[in-house]
Formats: sequence, structure tokens, C-alpha cells
Amino acid sequence: MSLDGITTHFLAKELNERLVGGRIDKIYQPDRYDIVISVRQESQNFRVLLSANPSGPRIHICSSTRENPAIAPSFCMLLRKHLAGARITDISSPSFERIIEISIAATDELGDKKEKRLIIEMMGRYSNIILVNAENRIFDSLLHVDSQMSRVREVMPARPYVYPPVQGKLTPVEALNMLNLNELPLIEEAANRPLEKALQESLLGFSPLLSREICYLASVDARKGIRQLLPEEKNAVCRAAKDLLTRITQSQIQPGTYAVQAGAPPNEFHALFLKDAGFSKFRASISEAMDAVYQQKDLSVDFEQKKRNLLQFCQASLQHALRKQSVHQSDIIACKDMNLYQKSGQLLLSNHYQIPAGVSSYTAVDYEATGEAQAADDDGIGGENDNSRADVMLEIPMDPTQTVSQNAQAFFKRYSKCKNRMEAASSFLAEDNRAVDYLSSLFQAIESAAENEDLQALREEMQFSGLLEQDIKGQYKNSSKPNQNLNTHPGKSKNGSSSSRALRAAGKAASKRAKNGSAKPGKTAIVPPDNFRRYASSDGVSILCGRNNIQNDLLTMKTASPDDLWFHVQKMPGTHVVLRCGKTEPSENAILQAARTAAFFSRTWSRNEKNKASDPRQTRTENQDLSELKIAVDYCPVRNVRKPSKAKPGMVIYDHYKTVLVSPSDPAKLL
Repeated sequence: MSLDGITTHFLAKELNERLVGGRIDKIYQPDRYDIVISVRQESQNFRVLLSANPSGPRIHICSSTRENPAIAPSFCMLLRKHLAGARITDISSPSFERIIEISIAATDELGDKKEKRLIIEMMGRYSNIILVNAENRIFDSLLHVDSQMSRVREVMPARPYVYPPVQGKLTPVEALNMLNLNELPLIEEAANRPLEKALQESLLGFSPLLSREICYLASVDARKGIRQLLPEEKNAVCRAAKDLLTRITQSQIQPGTYAVQAGAPPNEFHALFLKDAGFSKFRASISEAMDAVYQQKDLSVDFEQKKRNLLQFCQASLQHALRKQSVHQSDIIACKDMNLYQKSGQLLLSNHYQIPAGVSSYTAVDYEATGEAQAADDDGIGGENDNSRADVMLEIPMDPTQTVSQNAQAFFKRYSKCKNRMEAASSFLAEDNRAVDYLSSLFQAIESAAENEDLQALREEMQFSGLLEQDIKGQYKNSSKPNQNLNTHPGKSKNGSSSSRALRAAGKAASKRAKNGSAKPGKTAIVPPDNFRRYASSDGVSILCGRNNIQNDLLTMKTASPDDLWFHVQKMPGTHVVLRCGKTEPSENAILQAARTAAFFSRTWSRNEKNKASDPRQTRTENQDLSELKIAVDYCPVRNVRKPSKAKPGMVIYDHYKTVLVSPSDPAKLL
């Protein structure tokens, strides 16, 4: 998919024909690497995308719109200052390099004409967008390159602009001259390389795509060394290279896109017609071909980026809940000896008349343990000679500087603290367990998302549950920290002090919320739309799946009828699946297909139990054969599914169910 020098050469000519004379209307920067320029030309508006993204640097006329950020970055503001309202006078590419220069005539503050150049360098991770003045000095660049980053070439403001170092390759004209002499167009340094690599390293503007095309036309193995070529193979390579280079020098272009298989999204483009690039589709222009390829790629990249962001937010919340769970479990373990504190205090008070003052410990008879031991003897648990069993003694540490009563009260105080701590920790632990289960199911749902509709539904659920909040720029951020501003607290005036007027207003607002049934101010419930995942079994029975936990509740509790069958993976997070069979007895095949769907949208088949708590981001491997896995899926009529009081979204209990072992399968492909 890389843009090579040959395509860049013809792309510059195409843009020159369509944009020269146009006026630059708007400039905005949708992300870190991309600049979009709106050009007005002959009653038409063209959106020109300039990208220095290392994964796909390019320039072309695009059809899709990009979001204009509310706050423009500094480089975008500089371009607006120098280029807004200017005219494009020329677009060129220097000698088949991956560089395009846009010459611009602008008017400064005094009304004088100034010549400027906007240079787009498209060279992988060294890509950049640079604005240069008439004296060939850099105004600024999208990415700064100082002497510490590159010893060869600096790209910094006020520095003179220097082209990238020349690679010493052969131009198409020079290569044709060598072919006319029946010589392979190769430089000396590439003589020991394989044929494909040698052509790429010798011919200016050539990419691996063009080198492989020559090998394909010549019917020669691309991995074969230059010195291993037979005379007839050398002649075939010369003929194929001459044909391709002739088309380049005579501008015989046929822009097109190429796909791996017929009907698949395109993954390659080129200005020339290539026989070895895949299934071809001709395009009206190079820009159209590039737009078709990168539009599909951008959609995929944008989807993965949104999915990764949601996974990061959910993972952070899940790890926080796991840490809280661990802390509260430690609190419960730390309070395991609280009954011993109570017993020690009681023994001290019952034996206070026998305990001398100033002792550091006292050994008393533990009547409770002694009674338990005697009861065990009576039940026959003890040995034969247990009639003379001694009493169980308990050594109690004491503070010699305090009285017996004070030591006893100290033990009672420790017991009271441990009891309160145990009760609070048990309550918090139950809440933590519910939160971990809910967040695990939410993480699984995000991980299983395959469409933008899935991510949108999950984002709405995360907003509703308070995991995400949107700032003024439209960006999502973690909302784990509550607002601590006292000036917005009900019952406080603007200066933070209590006020009877503020108290009355807060009381009225609370009454209004209670009347309307709203528990929390400022939080509006998000009603999930009825956009479930919809599939059909082989015999036509509808299968519905929730996209998030809120939709799971809506599907199971509101949409499904009591006689429909409900499916869920056993004892693991997963989506709710409903087989809309009603009172009709479903076929065994329909039940199995619904169970496979429930298994596919679960995390059972992708979880590594060893890393379950430490790393919740379990994903399947690419080479994992799903047909070899067997997943337990429970199913029952919807009437047997109930939602407990105060349960998290998506959490239900069910009974009178059956279990089936199935292999997960993608319902979009197999149903």
C-alpha cells in the first residue's frame, strides 16, 4: 500500500491539472499527522488530504469529511496565517522522489505578493510536512527534526530547507538507455542481491510492487540471484523491464486498485496497470484509487483505536476494582483473631482478683476450649486415657504499666474495632465482587465488538454507569474521581458558606428529583435502542444477541417472550442470546447454533486461567482452531431467568436449565 516514486510522479501531474489556480479556503488538522486543505477551483470544492502518518504518508483529493477540532494545533494555525486565501501556482514532484511540492502565491499584511512552498515528504517514518519561504528557509514543519535526532538533515524553523540525500539510483530514462544496450538496469552495489531486491535498490521510484511485476512478466523467480540468471532469463527480464519503463516514460497510466480476492476491499493501488498485484479495478484517477484504499484502512484503524480506548478505560476500572477487592480481603484476614481479643478481655475481668499488678502476661484457663475438648472426648474422638486430660491454658499478654481493668478494656476496644472493620470489609467485598463481575462482562463485550454499533452501545453503557464522561472538547475520560467542588454542593452558597436560601433551593431540588424518580442529580438515563445483533438459524428461527449489558437486560427482561430460549456461557462473562422460538419446539440444529453464538461472544474460549486476575486482556491467538474447543453453554426458557434486586446491568440468575457442549463459531459466517 506504500506510495512509491512512480505513482508520486504521476500524482503530482494529476493534482497540478486539477488544483492549479485554485484558492485555499480552509485549513484544519483533524489529528497529529493529517492536514486537510479545502481548495476552491472553478466552482468546485476539493478536499486535499496531506498526511505524514508513518503507516501511510500520502497526499490526494479525498471524498470523506474529517472532524474539525475545536482547538487547532499550532502548525495548523501557522498554515492558516500564511496560506489562507492564497492561490496554488504549481504542483510538482522532483525526479521520481516521494516528495510533492505545492507552490503558493500569498499576500502578506502589506499587500505584497509572496511565494511560498508547502512540501510533503512521504518516506515512511521520516515523513513530514514543511512550509518554506521564497528564500528556501523553513517557516515551520509538522514534525521537528533536530541534530540529536538526525546528523544528516535538520528540519527546524529558520533553517534552510535541504532535500533528503540522493540515493544514487537510475532514473527511468537512464535505465532505458542501459536496456537498449541489452544490459540489466542495475547499479554495482546491487549485483549480489536477489533479483527483486536488486531492481528495487537500482531503479529510482520503484517499490517492491513494481519489482515483483517485472519478475512476474519475465516468469523468473524473484528470489533468484543476479549472477544465477540464465541468458534466456536475463533477456526476459530485460524485455519486461523495458516494457514497464516505456509505459512510465510515455505516461501510459491506468490508475487502479487491487484486492486479494474478488469482491474483497482493495489493499493496493498504483498509477500503472499491474498483472501481479491481485484482482484489479480501474479508477478514474490516482486520487480516487488512493481514497478507496485508505478510506477502508482508516475505517479499520479508527474502529481499532476506539475499541482500544474503551478497553483501556474498562481495564483501568477493572484493575482498580481488583485492588479494592484485594484490600478488603486482607482486612477480613486481619480480623480473624477478633474473638480471641474478646475472650482475653473476659478472662482478665473474671480473674482480676488473682492477677498481681505489673505483670507482663497472665496464663488463664480457657474454659471454652476446655469444654470443646471434653465434648470431643464424650463423642469418642479422644484416646483411651483421656479422663485425666488437663485444662486448656491461654497466655494473655498485658501492659505492665496499666491495671487489669485497663488491659481488659484495651482488648475489648481492639475487638470492637475488628468487628466494625470486619462488617465494613464484608459489605465492601460483596460490592467489589459484583463490580468485578460486571466489569469483566463489560470487558468481554468490548473485546467481542465487531462493528461501530457495538462500540457505540458499549460507550453509552459506560457513560450511564459512570465509567466515562465527556469533556468540552468531545473527548472521553475516566470519571473515577467525583467532583469535590464545594461551590456546587447543595445547601452551600457561591462563597461556600451555608445559606438558608441555598438550603431551601437544595430542598426543593431534592423533592423534585424524588417526585420524578431520579436518584442522582444531573444523570439522565440512556435508553438503549433496539439494535440487537440479529441472526437467523439454518431453519429460519431468529437469534438475538445484546451488544452491551443494558441491551442484555432489555433483550431478556423486555423483548423476549417467556417461551423463548435463553442462552449464556456457563459461569463466565458473555452476552445474552435469545432464540425466538416462542411456543414452537425448536430444532436441535437451531439450539446448537444459538449455543455456538453464545460461546463465540464469550471469553471462555480465550481466557488464560493462569493470568485471569493479573491481566484481564485475554485474547485468542490467530492460529487458534475453534472447532477443537468445547464450551459449556446453559440454556432455559426465558421465564426461568430472573434479575436479583440491586443487581448490576446484565447480571441475572436462572434455574431449571440444560447444558450443551459446543464449539464457538462466528454467526455472521456460519449461520
